[in-house]
Amino acid sequence: MIPRIQPNSGHGDCSRASCDVGDTQLRPRARISAGMRARALINLARFVAQQILASREAGIALKAQAVLFRASHHSTQLEIELTRRNIPFVKYGGLKFLEAAHVKDVLSILRWC
Repeated sequence: MIPRIQPNSGHGDCSRASCDVGDTQLRPRARISAGMRARALINLARFVAQQILASREAGIALKAQAVLFRASHHSTQLEIELTRRNIPFVKYGGLKFLEAAHVKDVLSILRWC
């Protein structure tokens, strides 16, 4: 099973309790804070990492597994989680998060302090 995050539809201002888009009344939604979204992304990355490990235990080689993203920046949380768990991975189509120059700069400053 592949977890899926539904992006914001981009129609109107849906940060209110109910959303109006032209003549159409959308379902009421609760506000979602940035902290809630961050926790959801972290939990999703943990879930994907657990699925990768479970598949490896079931006999599927890591090289035979893939996670697809629409854009490179969507993979950041998963990269951090895979690195934290020492799961080797290869990223195609961009730099790994921890290999980006600005991230290396921040990490070197933090190590220096």
